[in-house]
Amino acid sequence: MFARERRAEALVLLDGDHQHDPKDIPRLVQPIIEGTADVVLGVRWGKTSGMPKYRRMGKRVLDYATSAAIRKGMLTDSQSGYRAFSRDAVLALEPTEKGPAVESQILIEAQARSLRIKELDIDVRYDIEGSTLTPGRHGFSVLGRLIVLVSERRPLFFLGIGGAFLLAIGAVLGVVVVETYLRTGALAVGSLFFVSTSIILGALSIFMGIVLNVMRKVVAR
Repeated sequence: MFARERRAEALVLLDGDHQHDPKDIPRLVQPIIEGTADVVLGVRWGKTSGMPKYRRMGKRVLDYATSAAIRKGMLTDSQSGYRAFSRDAVLALEPTEKGPAVESQILIEAQARSLRIKELDIDVRYDIEGSTLTPGRHGFSVLGRLIVLVSERRPLFFLGIGGAFLLAIGAVLGVVVVETYLRTGALAVGSLFFVSTSIILGALSIFMGIVLNVMRKVVAR
C-alpha cells in the first residue's frame, strides 16, 4: 500500500535477518528500470552454493512445487525473499497468504497476470541466524499451502496425477490377479477388491479434475 501511494517506480524486498547484502539492490532493480522485467528474484544458487545441503534439498522440492503451479519453466529459487517489483507488479499483485507460502503465491499470481519474471544471482550469508522457523517446519508449511494453491489453480493436473497413479496400480495388480487365477484357478478376492477400488477411485479423481478444470475456466471467463 505504501509503495502504491508513493507511486514507486520499483519496490525491493529483502529479509531482515542480515543474510542479504543491500549492495545487490542496484543489480536487482536494473531490469525493472530497463523495462525488461516486472519481478526480479535474487537467486541463492550457483556461486552461493554455501547453502547447507539440507536447505538446498528442501528448497528444490519447493521450487518444483511452485513451478508446477506456474507451468512456465523451472524456477531456480522460488523461496528467495530478496526480490524487486516494477510499478505494474506492485499495482497488480494482491497476495493473500500470511505465512511463508506468500513467496510462492506472489510468483503464481505474477505468472497468472502475465508479468515478466527474471532471476539474478545474489550473495547470501549462512554464518548468522536466519529464520526463526526450523527448516522442517518452514518447508512443510510452505509445501502444504502449495498443494492447496496447485489444487485450486490446476485441478486437472493435481487430481489427474493422483488418478493416473491409482489407475496404474489397479492395472498392474489386476494383471497379477488375472494371471494368478488363470494359473492356479484361485481368485484372490481381497486383491480383486483392492484393484476395483483403485480403478474406481482413479477414474473418479480424473473425472473430478476435468469437471473442476472446466468450471474454473468458466468462472474465469
